Amino acid sequence: MSQDLPTLPDLLRVVRDFIEGVKDDVPDKDRYHALCCIHLLAIAERELTQGARLEAAETDALNAFLGKSLDPGDALRAFTSGLRAGCFDDQWEAATDLVLRTVIDKVMIAKPDHLHPMHREESLWATSR
Repeated sequence: MSQDLPTLPDLLRVVRDFIEGVKDDVPDKDRYHALCCIHLLAIAERELTQGARLEAAETDALNAFLGKSLDPGDALRAFTSGLRAGCFDDQWEAATDLVLRTVIDKVMIAKPDHLHPMHREESLWATSR
């Protein structure tokens, strides 16, 4: 259901900012948990703001590669099972490109600062193909 402002990502950001602001004031035994909460809230924000776009782009790329029109889960299963079976050995470069782009997008959600700067700003889905 669509809500008025603030949005769910805004609410998560407020909670994350609050925890960030008080993390140095909590007892040492709770500091680790505060840091974990900050990290998990940031992941949730990125998933809410970027996840649907990245999943749609991945599904489009997988369907284009497979020459089919499958839903997200089926497209990924068809690709991974075909990859394991060696069905795409003659398209190895394109197949590894899909794998690389998928991994980069997953890291963009989970821990974007672990990516090389060239991959942090925009998904490779938009720059390839």
